[in-house]
Amino acid sequence: MNIFKKLNIQPDSVLPKLLSVALCIAAIFVWFTLGQIKSNIKSGLHETLLTIVQSTAETMHLWIEERQEDARTIARSTRLRDLISSLTKKNLSQKQFANAQETQEIRQFFKPFLVDHGYLGMFVISPNYISIASMRDANLGTMNFLADQKEILTKVFQGETLLTRPMVSDVSIKDITPMRDKEPTMFVCTPIFDSDQQNIIAALALRIDVGEFTKISQVGRFGKSGESYAFNGKGRLITESRFDEQLQEIGIILPGQRAILNLEIRDPEENYKIIQGKMFSQKKLPFTRMIGSILKKHPTIEQPIVLVDGYRDYRGVKVVGAGVWSDKFKFGITTELDFEEAFTTYQSISLVVMILFAFTLLIFTLLLLKIDSLRNLAMDANPLTKLPGNRFIAETVNAAIQKRLAWVVVYCDLDNFKAFNDKYGFSKGDQVLRFTGQVLSETIKSQGGANSFIGHIGGDDFIFMVPRELLQKASQNIINRFDQGILEFYNQEDRANGFIEAKDRQGNKQMFPIIAISMASVTLDQHKFKHFLEVSSHCAELKKKAKAVPGSNLAMDQRGHDDAYSG
Repeated sequence: MNIFKKLNIQPDSVLPKLLSVALCIAAIFVWFTLGQIKSNIKSGLHETLLTIVQSTAETMHLWIEERQEDARTIARSTRLRDLISSLTKKNLSQKQFANAQETQEIRQFFKPFLVDHGYLGMFVISPNYISIASMRDANLGTMNFLADQKEILTKVFQGETLLTRPMVSDVSIKDITPMRDKEPTMFVCTPIFDSDQQNIIAALALRIDVGEFTKISQVGRFGKSGESYAFNGKGRLITESRFDEQLQEIGIILPGQRAILNLEIRDPEENYKIIQGKMFSQKKLPFTRMIGSILKKHPTIEQPIVLVDGYRDYRGVKVVGAGVWSDKFKFGITTELDFEEAFTTYQSISLVVMILFAFTLLIFTLLLLKIDSLRNLAMDANPLTKLPGNRFIAETVNAAIQKRLAWVVVYCDLDNFKAFNDKYGFSKGDQVLRFTGQVLSETIKSQGGANSFIGHIGGDDFIFMVPRELLQKASQNIINRFDQGILEFYNQEDRANGFIEAKDRQGNKQMFPIIAISMASVTLDQHKFKHFLEVSSHCAELKKKAKAVPGSNLAMDQRGHDDAYSG
């Protein structure tokens, strides 16, 4: 009390002032701390989105290049060239084309190729754009509908191999796949040269399942509300949307309509929960902030656009996202996550922090632990196998590259898995994926060294990393365990036969061998890799050699020379 008297201050007036000062200091401290927390979450989110969109773009590029190589390979066939050369010399009617011996032989030639590689059909197009060969009689002798895409066919007849973007199909192809009239379709097109490789005698167009293109674009989807999609230079959606029902309710697309090819990715300027049920035109609306930025700046895969402050997507929902533009293939790729989900942890922490700083140091300590745990959220495990996902895979490989470790990165892929899924069902397929993850995990942990690593890229794609000297022993054990254990997932008849019978996309029964595991390895310190995407691309090339060998096997890259062995 004496101090109050000496200062001529009443005690009852000091306490409120001290409390006010304390609250101000606490409020400033809380404000500063929350700012730091939000900054850290934004930074982690930025890196996550960056890595995911880069991985997705690279995966799509690899997939497109594989489709192009498929087309070039089949177009180089001497038998096909001779048959087409014979057809081009005849002036046939539509019925005559259908009955021509060359037409039947071309169809027989293509049938196993289409089944094995998952294509829905094919065209052979003459230089005057007439369909001279097809799997369907109705197309023969008529102007090919790709003639409307003159910029594509012009380039093909100039010697280029191109992938078309999704477009509306000219006809119903439900006899090939359960698609309705005017559904999206796409093609990979390549020239067919004469025997001297000097003149182009025709163009080959292989019809691609747009659903496969969509699945590749959605490799980067994460979180409950995450969405990844591709769009063309006019801002129009060219892959499937997971929000078709919401878009129909909003009125952005018509009832029963799908967003693919029907949606321009524009900002409705209101949240869909507010505008639900309204019908309106998008014509006067601006592109979403992400799409507008990509179309204007054309960001490359090395420097994507990343927006973590929030913007409205094509539903009017506030999201965060990242995007790139592919100049090579002329489309953009975006991955997005609802802002509310992205920052839900931050909202919870804000309340907790207010309580923590107001009462006890203990709770403050718990908060710091919570923040630390948030920083690890980017290590999102695969929900099926619980193995590390794409972001952590990229970080781990990139770290090994920077340290110039004498380690090998091994890309694993299952052969004939789709046929197994079709016959036994997705539930049994998930069991196979869990079994594969278990075989890889147990083998690598026991034989791959203390710092070995295994991750699950997604689907039937896995990756592991071990010291170079341990590769062959570990890989051989993986092959032995896998080949022995995979038989347990087949019924007695299929095990005895060594194959299964399943229907292809045309509804025909085909024989598919027992699932095998193909592996491709790249030694990090023998290449001048700069980042994981280059490693992934190199592995993808080697994987083709592994899959070309029947049964489980490993393709190794040793000092620039490819080698392989099988189990």
